[in-house]
Order: sequence, then structure tokens, then C-alpha cells
Amino acid sequence: MPFRIKDWLLDRLPPVIWLILSGIWKTLFVRELFPERIDQFWRKKAPVIVAFWHSRMAFLPFVYRGHGVKVLISPSRDGELVSRVLGYFGLETVRGSSSRQGAEALLKMEQAMREGFEAGITPDGPRGPAREIKPGVIELARRTGAPIVPLTFASGRKIRFKSWDRFELPLPFSRGFFLWGRPFRVKAESRDFEEERKNLEKLMNELTEEADRRAREKSCSFSGSVFYIFYSLVTGLFFFLTSPYWLVWLLSNPRERQGFSERLGFLPASAGLVHPIWFHCASVGELEAAKPLITRLLSTRSEEGVVISVTTAIGREQARKRFPGARVFFLPLDLGFLTRRAQKLISPRLIILFEAELWPNFLRSARRLGIPVCLLNGRISEKSARGYRLAGSFFREFTDGIECFLVKGEQDAQRLVNLGVGPEKVQVLGDLKWAGDHSFPGGAPPEFLETIRKSFLPRPEDPVLVAGSTHPGEEEILLQAFLKLSSRYPGFKLILAPRKLNRVGELERLLQENRVDFWLRSRLKASSGPPPPVLILDTIGELREVYSLGRVVFVGGSLVPVGGHNLVEAAYWGKPVLFGPHLEKQKETAAQFLTEGFGFPVKDSDEIVERVRELLDNFNATRELGEKARAFVRGEGGILDSYCERIKPYLE
Repeated sequence: MPFRIKDWLLDRLPPVIWLILSGIWKTLFVRELFPERIDQFWRKKAPVIVAFWHSRMAFLPFVYRGHGVKVLISPSRDGELVSRVLGYFGLETVRGSSSRQGAEALLKMEQAMREGFEAGITPDGPRGPAREIKPGVIELARRTGAPIVPLTFASGRKIRFKSWDRFELPLPFSRGFFLWGRPFRVKAESRDFEEERKNLEKLMNELTEEADRRAREKSCSFSGSVFYIFYSLVTGLFFFLTSPYWLVWLLSNPRERQGFSERLGFLPASAGLVHPIWFHCASVGELEAAKPLITRLLSTRSEEGVVISVTTAIGREQARKRFPGARVFFLPLDLGFLTRRAQKLISPRLIILFEAELWPNFLRSARRLGIPVCLLNGRISEKSARGYRLAGSFFREFTDGIECFLVKGEQDAQRLVNLGVGPEKVQVLGDLKWAGDHSFPGGAPPEFLETIRKSFLPRPEDPVLVAGSTHPGEEEILLQAFLKLSSRYPGFKLILAPRKLNRVGELERLLQENRVDFWLRSRLKASSGPPPPVLILDTIGELREVYSLGRVVFVGGSLVPVGGHNLVEAAYWGKPVLFGPHLEKQKETAAQFLTEGFGFPVKDSDEIVERVRELLDNFNATRELGEKARAFVRGEGGILDSYCERIKPYLE
């Protein structure tokens, strides 16, 4: 006889499946609800038909143990596999369905019930449609006079297969529920099978939805607590094991030592503030986005006041500089007792998180204390979404207390909904950075900008390329492009602004190796002689205004896989904007720039040279593009009003 792989699998798979199901079963936390609905028949040994959907049958054999039952199984090859698996559980089967050998199977089931067996049936089998009753179960109930008792199983954490019935297999250590439904009786004289079928179908679907709801709620509560404990233990252990490193780091960084006690929950006194509005901005970028909203609230709700938490020393310095009327401090470490202490001390009316600052214990403390939380200018990259997806129900648990997610774009909104956030909580309002007033205070350029103009750019006609927020690997590409452009355009200038100032030394060495003269912005006043072709912007908080000096602007973090940085600041000054292919964080903004015609994608130094040459050689067209960019960005001013209107209910 020739070897057949299907027959070989049919012989060997059933015990394997039985072992897997038995193993998972031993790890589950299962509760049986409303067992009295079936016990009344089991005690009397009265005939009964138990009906369950095909997708929920994986663990039903465990309910039947100790009871005489015959399960109706399809005569197909798949049915043969199921029949053999059920045999390992000690259950007998009758082969047949409503479509194949149906009449014969119905007679066998009727005979078995008259002999004292109960019947187990999947009324939507063998091939669906899923969760739609077929008439066989109704006919069996009419003939035998036995009630139909619906049964379902649901778990909070599960795998859902792409089969016709969307078959569900609970994951180990999940919470699960068996729910027994109300007995459903079919009258012996009934001939209206369609009405009976619809009523039973409705009953079973309602029972399944109720089981799913309970499983979600209990799973979030149970697994959420486990995850919080695990998360807190890992976080605490991490800081304990790395404490020697942090000690050395603090001793060698005086700026970081200032305010370190705030990270431990010892916050500055908030005297005079009654239920302030708490903004959390990780660093300078988030502060920039929050600036228009903080400024408005400081002026319109001065009686409550504003407090601002940050996570970086640079962010702390800039927040104090930009918002002297607000109290600024480091966000405490995300340990439950620290976040709870801080929130009790400040007692905010509302907590506003910016962009992607989701700290589980911080959010949990706010929910327990009844403090509303809103996420503004929200963004969630595909990479972050994949990470949150691994957390499963834990993500839904710790974000459940967030009242609203006001996000930048449609993709951000869709990712949040896919992760389980209620669609009613998510709203696309656009990028708050577009709402900022980027003009010079009082209409006059700041002093540092005039210093750069006079010292580094004494001739206004010299073309300037401003490269902002650059990362390792980008400066080399930009320098190659600069060397080619400077040979074509005498007086061509390059302003390099690294994203992180601790890399200034790297840029100095790179320029020295290529024999390119440069100045540092921090030493500009002490510099003398004819200006070099390159200026390194080694100061904080000046890039936004420096963009106004460029004829063309390049925004970094886009030639290398970082995700891009703020494109709006450059466009606001009426500048054509160049950017690389890696724009995961700025995808929708970049798409708008490309559509409007003032954004230009580049992938290497040759393309940078080509684009810059086109823009410099067509002065009038470039100026028109710049004006178009300026008008487009400034036309988004209504965004701030939309954000204010949306959070207004939580400020009342």
C-alpha cells in the first residue's frame, strides 16, 4: 500500500492535539457560570441537547467528563480528526451533518438520546456560515422533546485562526469562562422551523457576546494586575542593578544632578496653585509642540496655573526659559509609589501628555486618583505599534484611563484603534506644531540671529543650506554635497545643526579631516577674520529661527532610519524643504509637502546636489514655492482652537 502523508498525520496528530489541549487546560483560570441551567437535567438524567458554536469547541470536552454524551461530527476528513481527538477525552461521536448523511445521523442521535445519552452539536458546522443555526438541531429537539441548552467558552487572551469559523484557541495562563444559556424548547407540534432557528441563533449569539465581554473585563483586570506587578518588578530591578552606572553618570554630569530628587518624587512646592493643569513633555520637541497651548492656558486660566514635567535636562532648561510662569520639574521614575506621591502632591485638574509619552504606572495612578488624562498631538509609529501589540490586553488596560487621544494623522488614529482603543476616544486634529507662532517676538529678529548674519553671512546674496537635526551618517552625505555645490556657487554656506550637542566634537573632526574651515555658533562673537564656509550650530533652542537664514533647508533624521524630525518649522519661513526617505514619524506631513510641491525627497549626496542646483538656479520659482509653503503652514492656525475646544470639558 503506498504511503499517504494525510493518513499518517491522521494517525499521529490526535494524541498530540489532546496533549496540547490538556496542557493548556491545566494553566487556565476557568470559571463556570450558570451551571444550574444544565445541572437540573443532569441530576434527573433527563435527555438534553447541548449546542455550541464550532469556533468555541476546543475545551468543551472538559465540561462533559463524567457525563454520557454523543457528539455529532462531520463525516469529512477534518471530522475524522476531531472524532479521534474526542475519543482521547472519552467522548463518543456520531458521524454525519445536515448536508452529508444528515438523515441517518439524526436517527442515530435520536436513538442515542432515547438510550440515555445527551447530544452535543455544533449547529453551524461543518462548514458554516459561522454562528448561523442549521435546522438539524431544531428537528432533533422537536423529535425528542429534549431542551436545547446553549454553551459557550471565551477567554481574554487567545489565538484566532483564519478558518471559516474563526476558530479560537486560548493562550496558556488566560482567564476563561464557560457560560450555560437558558434552556430553549421546541414544541413537538412546531412546524415554523425558521422562527425557532432565528430565536435559538439569537440566544446563542447573545450568550457568546456576554462571555466575550466577561472574558475581556476579567482578563484586563487579572492579567493587568499581573503585568503591572511584572512591569514594576522589572523596572525596579533595572534601576537597582544599574545604580552604579547612574551614580557615576550623576557625578560626571552636574546638570543632571540638579533636580535628581524630583525623579524620586520629591517635587517643588506648588503653593498658590489650586488643581493646576499638568503638561508632560519629554524634551524640547514636545515642548515646541505644546508651546501654543501652554501659552494660551497660562493667559486664560492663570488662576489655576500650569506645571510642566520633562524627562531630559535640556528639556528642563528650555521649559524654564520659555515658560517662566510655570513650575517645571523632572517626571518621577515610573514606579507606582513615586507616581502616586507626585500626583497626590500636585493634585492636577487635568494631565496632558504629548505625542507618545505613555507610562503605565503613571497612567494607573491617575486613574485610581480620578485625574483625567488626555494625549495631545499623539503619534504612534508602526514600530511602536508592533511593540504595543505584543503587550496585548495590557496596552488596553493601562491606556483605558486616557479620556481622549487627539492625534496628528489618520495613520496614528488607525493604529490606536487596531490596538484596542475605542474609536470614540480617537480624533484626528493635526499637528499642533503647525499652530505655533514662529514669528520673531515684536517682529524683530532675536539678537543671536543678527549676530550670525553679521559675522557669518556678511553678504546677503550668498546661498545658504541649513541642515537641521542631523544624525550620524547624514553629515558625511551633506558634506559631500556641500563640497560639490561650493565649487559651483562661490560663497556657498552650510549651517550644520546636529540633533544632539554631544556630537559636536564628531562634526569638528569630520570637517578637519576634509580640510573644511568652520566656526562654532557658541564662539561666534570671539571669531574674527573672513567667515569660513561652515557654521556648526552648537547651541540649544535656536534652530527654529536659524532656518529663516537658509535659501534651502534640509531636515535630518531622514537619510538614516530615525524617522524624521519637524518639517513644519522650516516651511513656516517660506523655504523649500529637502528630506530623506526615512520619514516614519513625519509621513503624513511629508505627503502634504510633496502634494503641495514645496517638499523634495532625496536619498544621497548626488540627489541633494541636483535638487539644490535646481532651486538656486530658478530663483523666482523657488521664491514662489517658499511663499506657497509659508501660506500653507500658516493656514493651519485653526488647529489650536480645535485642541482647546476638545479638552475644554475636562477643565470645567
